[in-house]
Amino acid sequence: MFEQEIKSILKKKQKELGIISLDNIKISKLGLGENNLSMLVQVNKKKFVFRIGLRKYSPKFMKREFAALKRIPKGFGPLPILHDGSKKLMKYPYSILTYMPGKHLKKLTKYHLKEYAKRLAIFHKKTEAKRSNTDLYKMLMKDVKEFVKDDVKILSSPYISNYLIKMKEYVKQNTYLFNDIKFVITHTDLVLTNILWHKNNFYYIDWEWSKLGDPAVDLAHLFNLYHSAYPWRIKLNGDRLDCLISSYRKVRDDKTIKERAIVLSNFMTFLELLHILYTIKHWNNKELHSFTKKHYIKLKNDFMLSLDKMFN
Repeated sequence: MFEQEIKSILKKKQKELGIISLDNIKISKLGLGENNLSMLVQVNKKKFVFRIGLRKYSPKFMKREFAALKRIPKGFGPLPILHDGSKKLMKYPYSILTYMPGKHLKKLTKYHLKEYAKRLAIFHKKTEAKRSNTDLYKMLMKDVKEFVKDDVKILSSPYISNYLIKMKEYVKQNTYLFNDIKFVITHTDLVLTNILWHKNNFYYIDWEWSKLGDPAVDLAHLFNLYHSAYPWRIKLNGDRLDCLISSYRKVRDDKTIKERAIVLSNFMTFLELLHILYTIKHWNNKELHSFTKKHYIKLKNDFMLSLDKMFN
């Protein structure tokens, strides 16, 4: 897939990429996300990642990702090398990044939770910017409007409209937690598939949603209180959740980060349910899918059970 286009780009950008010889090229698929295809390209001993944007929103977010990678402290994510949104050398926008070795963990032990929290807290501490407020209710309504814009019937089922009513009230009750927060650079999509474990350290990939915001967002994407949502989130509550939060606060103190992370995790569960419902309903309209339809249906059922437990 895209092998000829990639080889053509390597030839045209050889000097820019610091490649001496093109005699030995290996191309393989690294992974398919919700928006992008990642290809591993090895030229002799050099390794690159080609990020290829496949969705209609990809150009905007790929440009944002490339800019974000220039801002983050060295050692937390891949280095940006080249971005081309012209669609001249390839019919899709693409970026070339350094390759980050590592593996995705399916389960996190307490040791992993501690190391993950410490690493994330160090990143947030290095990128602290200013104090600001998060208008969670405004965020909720903006995201819901996006789904309604794409499908006016997405909220038509009684159980979804009921969830929305309850989520609005839940968010309003917890708005006070999000006043006067010290903002940081957030990854904003730190699900399991965007976290790499390598040589006893964590690294982060797929920075297309990165922005200045509440650090609790980056903790919230990791867990669901009631169900795992493989391969995105783990089930985390009780002393394991306390382990994550206490390890984070030992490095970067934030008195309400646990409460905010829980609210945001529940908030995201509702939005992810809308995304999954939309994906299932419009299954044949998408060119590529990260998972099988059966898996999306399981995720839908798990998210609904999570919201049931949360509201009852």
